[in-house]
Amino acid sequence: MDNSTNPEALCLFCDEIPWIIFKITFGGIIIVLHIITLAALFRCRQLKMSLKYSFTNLSVTDLISGIMYVYYGIMQFFIHTSSLECKIRFWFVSMTSCVTLFTLSMLSLDRLLSLEFPLKYDTTITNKLLLMFTFISWMIAFVFVTPTVAMFREMTICNFVQVMTHDGYITYTCGGFLLITVILACHLRIFVLARRQISKILPTMLHGNRATAAIKLNMKTTVTTATVLVPFILLNIPIYVYFLCLSFESDVSSSDNALDIMDAVLFLQLLSSFLNPIIYAWRLPELRRHVRRMLSCGKSETETTNYSSSTEA
Repeated sequence: MDNSTNPEALCLFCDEIPWIIFKITFGGIIIVLHIITLAALFRCRQLKMSLKYSFTNLSVTDLISGIMYVYYGIMQFFIHTSSLECKIRFWFVSMTSCVTLFTLSMLSLDRLLSLEFPLKYDTTITNKLLLMFTFISWMIAFVFVTPTVAMFREMTICNFVQVMTHDGYITYTCGGFLLITVILACHLRIFVLARRQISKILPTMLHGNRATAAIKLNMKTTVTTATVLVPFILLNIPIYVYFLCLSFESDVSSSDNALDIMDAVLFLQLLSSFLNPIIYAWRLPELRRHVRRMLSCGKSETETTNYSSSTEA
């Protein structure tokens, strides 16, 4: 395989100007959405801390993904880029993907523990521990991604379908599928626990019981987590399947539409980043309220205050 294969020879539409402009615009929309989401998350005071830390971490990675997608679109106007620039670009893309997977894995484990041990959970899983897990997700991703990037080929033209060696694609794909398996296994167990608690435990508990309140809150949080996980998994599996094909079928990376497929799976991955803030606002009333206030420049909050004052008068 020729490492200097011109990307223009591997795509039918990925280098078309309208598509490149769309990518830049779409990435810009994602950047704006997550800047607003992060600002709203920082203002949330009643949001469960496990969700607040996890969704903040996810918004940061989605924000970086949006920035890299804009950069990726802009760089398509430049055919010749250095091998180092290509490695750094792919390193950022891989880092955000891995941090997202690790964050969702930890969030899934957190939800599992909250249903397994609803009374012990609040005293065991502290804010400090959640913050440490957030930091660990970036450290683990760094340790995993950096050696994978070291397996990159030296290239005169940045070409994402031929950038990694066989071992690099295998390592990256196996790591991704392993974490997706952990997420699915956790939520399968969560589903079993939720059914048991709804059908057997909750009906036997007194109304207003502390354990009942804890279980109901954890179930609501679990549903919110699931609404984020399902589209993420569905939209991210294609890129790992494609990397698996690239690792075993050398002809795939040199086919006429190799970069078209890469563009398509990257777009699906970014579509998850686009949907996340919409899901957060849909499932979290407090976040939705803060977003509305920011978009109306505090008008809604002022109107509420004025209405309350006039009512009291």
